[in-house]
Amino acid sequence: MMIVNERPVVVGLEMSALNSGTESALRSVDNAAAGASTRGPLHRVLPNASLQNASDRRPPQVIHAVIVVFDDAYLKTFPGIVRAVQLVCSLICLVFLTSSGGRQSDYLQLPVAGLLRLLVFSCVAGFLLTGLMIAIRVTQTINMFPINWNMFDLIFYSILSLLFLISSSLAGHAVVICQMLPHWTIQQLTGSVVFGFLCMLAYAVTAGLALRQEFYTIHQHIHKFRLSQQSSNSTFVEQLDP
Repeated sequence: MMIVNERPVVVGLEMSALNSGTESALRSVDNAAAGASTRGPLHRVLPNASLQNASDRRPPQVIHAVIVVFDDAYLKTFPGIVRAVQLVCSLICLVFLTSSGGRQSDYLQLPVAGLLRLLVFSCVAGFLLTGLMIAIRVTQTINMFPINWNMFDLIFYSILSLLFLISSSLAGHAVVICQMLPHWTIQQLTGSVVFGFLCMLAYAVTAGLALRQEFYTIHQHIHKFRLSQQSSNSTFVEQLDP
């Protein structure tokens, strides 16, 4: 009876051990799954230390961008005021010239239309160029272009000043030789001649400012060159002295 009674006890012990082992195995599987589920997103979000160090050693990225601003401070300076006068005078001259034909005819149908075409071209070219120069200076986009703007103003504004001188003289000659034209036409052509000469003076002022700035830049370069030569000569003399 003792042997028979001990067998169930042993079997019960084995079954309890098996049940406890199964429960522990299930708990370990659950813990492993939970650990994998918790570690997965963290491994995807947070890189390891070696990757972080490699990312820290990378040079910073330089972002190239163009920032357009509106700064009307240029229009309050003397060169800005001169350019604004050029813009207004060119527009007024063009309006006077294109309205000189009268109600029934166009200005190109006048007998002196050939003498007025150059003034029309000068007004349109001056208006567009001056408007563009004001726009790129007010929006600070002038720094994007590696151009010697002093030399640019000197060349183009000298050409425009010469064009206005020639075209306004031709328009004035047209007024003198055609006194049989209507009174309205003579008044409009006279106004275009006056504002044409004003445009010539305004463009000549801009060209003169550019020339003075260019001379100042050249003088600065010459002065720096002389200083560098003097410093190099003094260094050479010091090296020769015992």
